[in-house]
Amino acid sequence: CDSLDKVSPSLSLLRTLINCQYSVETLLDDLRQQIF
Repeated sequence: CDSLDKVSPSLSLLRTLINCQYSVETLLDDLRQQIF
């Protein structure tokens, strides 16, 4: 159970990072469409 407790935060952090990257990419796409 201890290993699961260690893995879970990592997964949530990874998920957060992926969501953040996705948001940044969509933001960049929006900016690109507005500029060009």
